[in-house]
Amino acid sequence: MKLYIRYSILALFLWTLLIMSSVYWNITNEKKQTLELAKKEARANFNKDQAFRLWASRHGGVYVPPDERTPPNPYLTHIPDRDVITQSGKSLTLMNPAYVVRQLMEEYTEMYGIRGRITSLKVLNPKNSPDLWEQMALKKFESGTEEVIEIVDMDGKPYLRLMRPMSTKKHCLKCHAHQGYKEGEIRGGVGIALPMEPYIVMEKKEVMAISALHILFWIMGTAGIGFLFFHSTKRLKERIEAEKSLRESEEKFRVFFESAPELFYITSKDGTILSANATAVKVLGYGREKLIGTSINRFYTSDSKLKLEELKQKLIHEGYIENEEMTILTHGGDKRDILLSIKPFIEKTESETNSIYVQRDITDYKMLNEELSQYIYTISHDMKTPLRAIQNYSDFLYEDLEESLDGEQKMYLQNMTRAVRKAENLVEDLLEFSRVGRKELEIIEIDIYKFLSNLVSSLEFPEDVEITIMGKLPIIESDLKLLRQIFENLIINAVKFNKSTKKLIEIGQKTKENHSCEIFVKDNGIGIDPQYFKEIFQVFRRLHPPQEYDGTGIGLAIVKKASIMLKGSLHVESTPGEGSTFFITLPINLKEE
Repeated sequence: MKLYIRYSILALFLWTLLIMSSVYWNITNEKKQTLELAKKEARANFNKDQAFRLWASRHGGVYVPPDERTPPNPYLTHIPDRDVITQSGKSLTLMNPAYVVRQLMEEYTEMYGIRGRITSLKVLNPKNSPDLWEQMALKKFESGTEEVIEIVDMDGKPYLRLMRPMSTKKHCLKCHAHQGYKEGEIRGGVGIALPMEPYIVMEKKEVMAISALHILFWIMGTAGIGFLFFHSTKRLKERIEAEKSLRESEEKFRVFFESAPELFYITSKDGTILSANATAVKVLGYGREKLIGTSINRFYTSDSKLKLEELKQKLIHEGYIENEEMTILTHGGDKRDILLSIKPFIEKTESETNSIYVQRDITDYKMLNEELSQYIYTISHDMKTPLRAIQNYSDFLYEDLEESLDGEQKMYLQNMTRAVRKAENLVEDLLEFSRVGRKELEIIEIDIYKFLSNLVSSLEFPEDVEITIMGKLPIIESDLKLLRQIFENLIINAVKFNKSTKKLIEIGQKTKENHSCEIFVKDNGIGIDPQYFKEIFQVFRRLHPPQEYDGTGIGLAIVKKASIMLKGSLHVESTPGEGSTFFITLPINLKEE
């Protein structure tokens, strides 16, 4: 932040210096232009007066009628023909050039404001005596100066004064020979005085315009610097916050990565381990330094290595791998079952794509699940015998004592029979649930349309049930028994949880991709509240009391488990009172999965 402030102050200083330099240069240039313009006008007027003087000198002066304004020049009495009378009797007096110029300036100066006169250090007429400035200029002429020009005050106002030397010409000797001048000598100077006030007024206007324009530029530049400063500081603050958030995020990821219960690795594109978390170190039994730099393929069994090579093609096409069951080998030679997920990513400081490997150890879970399934199977199987005995003894009692039993006693026996049947149904469902996944999959080619047609034909439903298999359905490679468990349970539930006069059930295909298909089972039943979409797939989870809808609450749990075994997925869309639609996504070729 301090660096930005220093840079902004420096930028403001340089900008101000640049503007001030530009103002100084422009004003100086304007003053030079004003002076040059005044000089041009002064020289133009000088040349005009000089031409007039030369003309008058070449003609030996000008004869005019004498009057009060133009009396005979008392300083030309040495000229024999100063005063003449024409043949007509008209009197004329001679006006030499200095006399003419002086009278012109005295009488017509106000007309054009420029003063002009001829002067010398040795004058005929005292009125032509030089002032101090002219004396200075005349002395300079004696040392060879060709022109003296500068701005001076005259009568309290600024004037541009210009004077050039006046050399003695042959025709000048008529009036000045008696002064001792010889042809070619400097005998005086011709000068003019140009009033500068109009030029100064114009110059001030230009200077004000230049100053105003530069002030505007300075304000705009300063505003720009201010905008850049605030924008930059805002961006800096955002970057600092982003970097802080990134550091916090990286720290959170580091903590998560290191403390995660799963085996986490970061690998290069070729599968070399760049980083491994504590769980990976603990499970594999290798030191962290041994893991880093080693190919991750080293820790898979032979079958899993082959599967991993196949999965790499899936990774290229789909961009990720999720929950693929694999087997790894520990340092001690033990096998561990894991669910593998891979997601490529690009490091911010690297251009090469790395990958994050996540291995979830399911060895203990599978053992526990196997033990639980075996326990459920054993308990369910063992319960069938006493339940069957209770059922049989109940039937024997009812047959032997039917005539001697009163109504209440008969009701007790009937209720006991119904309870036993419910218990038997529950046991059968538990056995069915435990069998899912216990056997090896038998993958065969299955025409879904024919399979569903045969399944619907094998099920018995009331006349108010209408089941429609819609459109063309795919041919897939899968396990027939698990597919039957999925669709049989969904169809039975669609009929059971339906209060419509006409129970309509539709089965069809929603989408089909290169590697999977999505089959739906849609009904017009009672529907499901969205808040229970996850709960309905749990074992024994019932949304309605048994008095309203019969069942054990295991059917959808079987569907869920079977879809997982077939490498598929399951979800539901429903609106209470409008029906439900269950979507099952299945791979086209289960062998490739």
